[in-house]
Amino acid sequence: MQAVEEDVAAIAFEISDELIESPAPLGDSVRSIVQFSLEVCSSQNLESNTRHQAIQIISWLVKYKSSPLEKHKLVIPILQVMCPSLAEATEGVELDDLAADRAAAEVIYTMAI
Repeated sequence: MQAVEEDVAAIAFEISDELIESPAPLGDSVRSIVQFSLEVCSSQNLESNTRHQAIQIISWLVKYKSSPLEKHKLVIPILQVMCPSLAEATEGVELDDLAADRAAAEVIYTMAI
């Protein structure tokens, strides 16, 4: 993904964040949000910040909108992307940044609760 595409992805994540925080139901849009976020999460050629935003969207959905995830059968696809992320190396990631492996672990932990 080029820098412009990553900028567009960042805007999409901001919009998704607003939707998740909204008390309104997400409806069928939850499927598109999750699919896009999972695609970004699994793209190792993207910048870590972009991937972290995608994982954060998944995390917020798991925390605040878990019913639609179950309804649309998105739990297994989320786990299929998060589990391989646990094995990623965290080299070069600053302590302030949340590495993909730790962010994925947080998502899985939240799902388990």
